[in-house]
Amino acid sequence: MPGMMAFMQGQPKWLINLIGLILVVLIGYIDYLTGDYSILVFYLLPVSIVSWFSGRWHGAVTATAGGVARLVSDYSLDINPRHLYWNSFEDTCFLLIVAFLIALLRKALESDSSA
Repeated sequence: MPGMMAFMQGQPKWLINLIGLILVVLIGYIDYLTGDYSILVFYLLPVSIVSWFSGRWHGAVTATAGGVARLVSDYSLDINPRHLYWNSFEDTCFLLIVAFLIALLRKALESDSSA
């Protein structure tokens, strides 16, 4: 595992962001195919990776993209639009909170190890 961490830290931020967005699109497509089953937890993987290696704002962009992917995948379902938008808003907020927490954890660990 330390080898993978060193490999990811050596990658440029644009590549990590691109990989995160590609993962969001793939998970969004799978979410669309599964229909009414929520696979929100799988969006945490790209959000966490991008937040850890690229920072909180890049993680926030990935989290917002995950929220949009949830909205698009659930749009085909026959549910009340108010519920659709509210559920997507909640999912996006959850992903944003995780993105900021992961970035804060990384920052806290780095400052603790350098002290």
